[in-house]
Amino acid sequence: MYGDTLSETRLGVALDDGYRDRIALATKAGRYGKDPQAGFDYSYDRILRSWEESSRRLRTDYFDVFQLHDVEYVHRERIVDQAWPAMVRLKDEEKVGHIGISGYPLRYLAQLAVELEPPPETILTYCHYNLLNTSFDEILLPTARELGIGVINASVTHMGVLTDRGAPAWHPAPAEVHMAGRAIRDHLGPSGLRVTDVALRFAVAHSYVATTCVGMRSIDEVEQNLGALDGELDAQLLVEIEELIGPVMNLNWAQGLPEYNDPGSIAGRSSSP
Repeated sequence: MYGDTLSETRLGVALDDGYRDRIALATKAGRYGKDPQAGFDYSYDRILRSWEESSRRLRTDYFDVFQLHDVEYVHRERIVDQAWPAMVRLKDEEKVGHIGISGYPLRYLAQLAVELEPPPETILTYCHYNLLNTSFDEILLPTARELGIGVINASVTHMGVLTDRGAPAWHPAPAEVHMAGRAIRDHLGPSGLRVTDVALRFAVAHSYVATTCVGMRSIDEVEQNLGALDGELDAQLLVEIEELIGPVMNLNWAQGLPEYNDPGSIAGRSSSP
């Protein structure tokens, strides 16, 4: 899915220089392309084969975390009856340390977590705990706490909305979400604060989230993000941001199969994932 396997291939080269034992390695299975129809295969054998393919590219025989990716795009029965038993087998064979799921609609992630046996050990959710959306706390957090699930919070910049350059053209959020991102950037401008720094500092302050997942493309971005972890955010600034974005707060878009969308989700400006 990421770079048509290029992401795993390059990471495998990097880890081959003696870094594998120094990191926690996570990858995914189930989604292999952008096409909503042809890009998914959650059959039992395909999940096992996906592990084999990823292990070759990553040059390792063990993943610390293995996740089913974008579970809302296939019917629940495919996950429960086919994909999840394959994941459990891989864990039983000690080929992975922890197994989990990832996706966008929070209510469905919570429901699936309760139904799967054994429950997922990790859930990766994105665009649901940041300056524009904190609905994770209300919808998914109670289930994660009850089941002891480790949460990976991704896309703390709302997939680029909370950056200086703004989101890419394929971003599915409705136009009003993009407008709110620009309003936050403009509000922070006179203070000299970078919107990405504020967004990251806000996200990592969550008391339950186990991992905050941030994409970085250069050494400079790594250093900038590390610098953003210092200090505390001004509480008044957070109040101002919340008042600024108003009704756009916690606005979710439709994604995946319609029956799994969170209540109140609206059509995005793009159908691309």
